[in-house]
Amino acid sequence: MSTTARPIVRAIASFALALGLVACGGGEGEADKQGTDKGTPPGPMTYDVRGYVQPDMQGMFAIEHEAIDTFVDSSGAVVGMGAMSMSFPLAEGVDISGFRGGDAVRFTFDVRYEPITDFVLTSIEPLGTVDPPMRMRPAAPPGSPFRAELDARGEPSETYAVRGIIRTMPTPERPLEGFSLTHEAIPDFVNAEGEMVGMSAMTMPFPRAEGLDLADLSVGDKVEAWFAVWRNGGAMEYRTFKLIKLSPRMPLELPSE
Repeated sequence: MSTTARPIVRAIASFALALGLVACGGGEGEADKQGTDKGTPPGPMTYDVRGYVQPDMQGMFAIEHEAIDTFVDSSGAVVGMGAMSMSFPLAEGVDISGFRGGDAVRFTFDVRYEPITDFVLTSIEPLGTVDPPMRMRPAAPPGSPFRAELDARGEPSETYAVRGIIRTMPTPERPLEGFSLTHEAIPDFVNAEGEMVGMSAMTMPFPRAEGLDLADLSVGDKVEAWFAVWRNGGAMEYRTFKLIKLSPRMPLELPSE
C-alpha cells in the first residue's frame, strides 16, 4: 500500500494544551526551544513529530502522533505529551490534499500560550519508511478491561494499525471469538526475533482484547484495526484493541481475489 501500518486516543487537544493536562511518555518528538522557568508562560514553541493521518471522521484533519518527551505546558514546565490523536488547524499555505487516512507523516506544529493557548500545523511531509517503528500506546484508560490485560502482560513490544475488510465475525455459538480481516501490507512489521521484515497484504485472524465491542460491525465492513504485539523468547502474541469503521468508499490496496 502507499502508506505504512499505523503503530496510537482521541483527545480534546486544545483543552489538554490549555490546561497543561498532558502525560509524560517516550517518543521521537523534539521541541526546537526549551521551556522557561516553571510558572512563566513560554514563548511560541515548535515541535517536530511523526504520526499517522487519521480517517476523516468529523470533517477535521487529525494526526495520531508519537509521544513528545519535551512538550512544555502553559506554565513553562517540561511535562511531555503522551501519544494521542489531535485535530489541527492549518497554517496558511499548508496543503493536505495529497494525504489520506493512514499515511505515515512527519509534521511540525507551533504552540502559542498567550493570550490563550492555541496551536497550528505548519508543515507536513510523507514518510517513505518508518524506521525505527513509531512507539504508540494502546488506548486503554484506567478501569477498562484491556487495561487489566496490559497491566498483566506489560506494555506491548509494538503496536500497529492496518486497514482492511472484515471477512468473518464471531458466531452466536462462539460469541467471544475474534474476527478475520483481509488487510493491507504492513511494511514495518517486526517479527518474533525483533527484525523489521514487513508483512504482505493477506487475510488473517485478529484475536480481540477483552472489552472490544464488535456490535456495530459486520462482514464486508471496511475498518482500521489497531493491534498490540508482545514478543517473548521467539514467540509472539497479539490482541486487537481498537476498531474504526471506515467509509465504504475508502480505497484499499488488497490482494486480488
